[in-house]
Amino acid sequence: MKKHNQDIRDLIYVHLNQPEQYVISYGIEFEEFADAFSGSMNHLLLLKHRFDEGEFNRHTLHEFVPREKIAKLAKDGVYGYGNFCWIDFVEEEDLNELTGQEIAELLYLGHLKQHLKLPFYNKLGNRFVYLAHDDGWFNKTYYRSFKDLFTLLSIVIAGKLGHLKLEKTLLGIKKKRTYPEVSKEILLSLTPFLKEAFAFR
Repeated sequence: MKKHNQDIRDLIYVHLNQPEQYVISYGIEFEEFADAFSGSMNHLLLLKHRFDEGEFNRHTLHEFVPREKIAKLAKDGVYGYGNFCWIDFVEEEDLNELTGQEIAELLYLGHLKQHLKLPFYNKLGNRFVYLAHDDGWFNKTYYRSFKDLFTLLSIVIAGKLGHLKLEKTLLGIKKKRTYPEVSKEILLSLTPFLKEAFAFR
């Protein structure tokens, strides 16, 4: 597995493509993404991965991660996978309803990290499509609702500040400082800048 470069924690880069409902980002890793939505994420159909503990769906011939194993996946060092791509879904039975055309669209998504049509499937009820190469360095994430993007940014920015701005205790030991989540209203006001590409440092 590739060694993770901690410099990535110093900067978040975000470029929003609103018409096509995706964001290109740098500096946000899957572990942070999973933490931000812990308790509300659905199962993940793995399009590209190296996770050894997925379950197999016979209809799509893809592995998937049940929601109760997402935390384990997040700790698995997905940066070292190279390509790491998934789409979430509500119930496994829903995967069995996908047509050949829809499965082909998912294969295309995972392979080229581009969509043939917007990748939101009512059958799956998916909120996200997550397409990463060297997770945290190049991530393309589709959002059904950009409210989820602003939730993610508000949590991740506060978390990164806590890692960067350590405070010393009376004994001189550095400890993580806790910052409140960034107001979603403030982040929403930055939407025009996100369309031009914006970096948080």
